[in-house]
Amino acid sequence: MTAQLSDDFPVLLGPVRIETRFTATELLVRVFPDEWQVDKFESRPTEAEMAALDAYWTARWATGGRADALRAAWQELVGRIPAGRATWLLKTRTPANPAEEPAGVAAGTTVLVVRSTAAPTAGDRQAAITYWTAVWRAHGDPPAYAQPEPRALDPGRVHAPGERGPRVVAVLA
Repeated sequence: MTAQLSDDFPVLLGPVRIETRFTATELLVRVFPDEWQVDKFESRPTEAEMAALDAYWTARWATGGRADALRAAWQELVGRIPAGRATWLLKTRTPANPAEEPAGVAAGTTVLVVRSTAAPTAGDRQAAITYWTAVWRAHGDPPAYAQPEPRALDPGRVHAPGERGPRVVAVLA
């Protein structure tokens, strides 16, 4: 009864839980596979996964397209969600305006990312940029951003550091 095993087929011994029961005439053995062997799929994301996805999209947009920062955003996501699950979830939860993701932003430039449930309409976009830029500059101090901006802001232009305009403003929905 000691036949050789063929090398044609690999054998993997993984961790299992074994339960045994004795009856009057038999030994019953039950084998439970460990978690890593179970192929399961949850189609509904958890609250923690949704928070991780939102944090990823915010971090990704804030990178301004810089490769090293994009990798860091991805590493943070897969630190919270397994990579396969994260990839699938990213296909199901994307920003409302993916074409407006900032790219090619110079190092040292701040990208202001504002998350909302929907992208602002074309008529509201400038007002949203003006408001959130003022909030960012005031560090959340309401009296500092209650006054309107003294000049019109150009959302399509990357302003030089120290200029009185937004450096880059992206609205993520």
